[in-house]
Amino acid sequence: MTVFDKILAVTFVANGLLAPATAIAAAVLGGLGHRPSFSWVVVGAACSALTFVITAAANVPLNHGLNAALTTTSAQYDEARLAFEATRNRWNLARTLTSFGALAFLAGANAG
Repeated sequence: MTVFDKILAVTFVANGLLAPATAIAAAVLGGLGHRPSFSWVVVGAACSALTFVITAAANVPLNHGLNAALTTTSAQYDEARLAFEATRNRWNLARTLTSFGALAFLAGANAG
Protein backbone atom coordinates (compact mmCIF):
# COMPACT_ATOMS: atom_id res chain seq x y z
CA MET A 1 0.00 0.00 0.00
CA THR A 2 1.46 3.33 -1.04
CA VAL A 3 1.37 6.50 1.05
CA PHE A 4 -1.27 7.85 -1.33
CA ASP A 5 -3.43 4.74 -0.77
CA LYS A 6 -3.09 5.17 2.99
CA ILE A 7 -4.19 8.81 2.78
CA LEU A 8 -7.18 7.80 0.65
CA ALA A 9 -8.07 5.02 3.10
CA VAL A 10 -8.03 7.39 6.08
CA THR A 11 -10.11 9.95 4.19
CA PHE A 12 -12.58 7.27 3.08
CA VAL A 13 -13.04 5.88 6.58
CA ALA A 14 -13.31 9.33 8.14
CA ASN A 15 -15.97 10.44 5.66
CA GLY A 16 -17.86 7.18 5.91
CA LEU A 17 -18.05 7.34 9.68
CA LEU A 18 -18.51 11.09 10.06
CA ALA A 19 -21.59 11.34 7.84
CA PRO A 20 -23.91 9.18 9.99
CA ALA A 21 -22.27 10.38 13.22
CA THR A 22 -22.90 14.00 12.26
CA ALA A 23 -26.55 13.27 11.48
CA ILE A 24 -27.08 11.57 14.83
CA ALA A 25 -25.21 14.30 16.71
CA ALA A 26 -27.37 16.95 15.03
CA ALA A 27 -30.49 15.07 16.07
CA VAL A 28 -29.41 14.69 19.66
CA LEU A 29 -27.90 18.13 20.16
CA GLY A 30 -30.67 19.85 18.23
CA GLY A 31 -33.37 18.30 20.37
CA LEU A 32 -34.97 16.47 17.47
CA GLY A 33 -35.92 13.63 19.80
CA HIS A 34 -39.05 15.58 20.65
CA ARG A 35 -40.03 16.13 17.03
CA PRO A 36 -41.46 13.74 14.46
CA SER A 37 -38.47 14.37 12.18
CA PHE A 38 -36.16 12.58 14.64
CA SER A 39 -37.02 9.20 13.12
CA TRP A 40 -36.21 10.60 9.67
CA VAL A 41 -32.75 11.57 10.90
CA VAL A 42 -32.19 8.12 12.39
CA VAL A 43 -33.21 6.37 9.17
CA GLY A 44 -31.09 8.79 7.12
CA ALA A 45 -28.10 8.12 9.35
CA ALA A 46 -28.68 4.36 9.06
CA CYS A 47 -28.81 4.63 5.26
CA SER A 48 -25.59 6.63 5.32
CA ALA A 49 -23.89 4.04 7.53
CA LEU A 50 -25.14 1.23 5.29
CA THR A 51 -23.66 2.99 2.27
CA PHE A 52 -20.29 2.95 4.00
CA VAL A 53 -20.64 -0.71 4.96
CA ILE A 54 -21.53 -1.72 1.39
CA THR A 55 -18.55 0.20 0.05
CA ALA A 56 -16.10 -1.24 2.58
CA ALA A 57 -17.40 -4.82 2.55
CA ALA A 58 -18.28 -5.25 -1.13
CA ASN A 59 -16.96 -2.59 -3.48
CA VAL A 60 -13.43 -2.20 -2.10
CA PRO A 61 -12.66 -5.95 -2.13
CA LEU A 62 -14.04 -6.18 -5.67
CA ASN A 63 -11.75 -3.34 -6.74
CA HIS A 64 -8.76 -5.04 -5.14
CA GLY A 65 -9.65 -8.28 -6.91
CA LEU A 66 -9.90 -6.53 -10.25
CA ASN A 67 -6.57 -4.78 -9.68
CA ALA A 68 -4.94 -8.14 -8.86
CA ALA A 69 -6.37 -9.92 -11.90
CA LEU A 70 -3.98 -10.92 -14.62
CA THR A 71 -4.76 -8.61 -17.54
CA THR A 72 -1.76 -8.74 -19.83
CA THR A 73 -3.84 -9.68 -22.86
CA SER A 74 -7.11 -8.39 -24.18
CA ALA A 75 -8.78 -11.74 -23.52
CA GLN A 76 -7.62 -11.75 -19.90
CA TYR A 77 -8.90 -8.23 -19.46
CA ASP A 78 -12.29 -9.18 -20.89
CA GLU A 79 -12.48 -12.26 -18.64
CA ALA A 80 -11.62 -10.24 -15.53
CA ARG A 81 -14.13 -7.58 -16.44
CA LEU A 82 -16.92 -10.12 -17.03
CA ALA A 83 -16.23 -11.82 -13.70
CA PHE A 84 -16.29 -8.45 -11.94
CA GLU A 85 -18.99 -6.46 -13.68
CA ALA A 86 -22.29 -8.14 -12.68
CA THR A 87 -21.43 -8.28 -8.98
CA ARG A 88 -20.05 -4.74 -9.04
CA ASN A 89 -23.20 -3.42 -10.71
CA ARG A 90 -25.46 -5.05 -8.10
CA TRP A 91 -23.48 -3.59 -5.21
CA ASN A 92 -23.31 -0.18 -6.90
CA LEU A 93 -27.09 -0.21 -7.26
CA ALA A 94 -27.47 -1.04 -3.55
CA ARG A 95 -25.01 1.72 -2.64
CA THR A 96 -26.82 4.20 -4.88
CA LEU A 97 -30.16 3.39 -3.26
CA THR A 98 -28.81 3.72 0.28
CA SER A 99 -27.07 6.99 -0.61
CA PHE A 100 -30.27 8.36 -2.09
CA GLY A 101 -32.18 7.14 0.96
CA ALA A 102 -29.79 8.99 3.24
CA LEU A 103 -30.19 12.17 1.21
CA ALA A 104 -33.98 11.90 1.03
CA PHE A 105 -34.51 11.13 4.72
CA LEU A 106 -32.06 13.77 5.96
CA ALA A 107 -33.52 16.38 3.61
CA GLY A 108 -37.02 15.40 4.76
CA ALA A 109 -35.96 15.76 8.40
CA ASN A 110 -34.54 19.18 7.65
CA ALA A 111 -37.74 20.27 5.92
CA GLY A 112 -39.94 18.88 8.69
